[in-house]
Amino acid sequence: MSKPKTDPQSSSSLFHRVRDSIFRGPISPQSDRERKLMVLDSLILHLHPSSVP
Repeated sequence: MSKPKTDPQSSSSLFHRVRDSIFRGPISPQSDRERKLMVLDSLILHLHPSSVP
């Protein structure tokens, strides 16, 4: 039986996809627009949290 090939970039891309799904914008906003988007996203999640059935 042959071993499955592990692609080093596949684990890296998985990490990036998970990180991008958690942090939708940059981790440390550099411009006023990025800061406003981060605050707005946080505010929306606090005011209207997702519900689990």
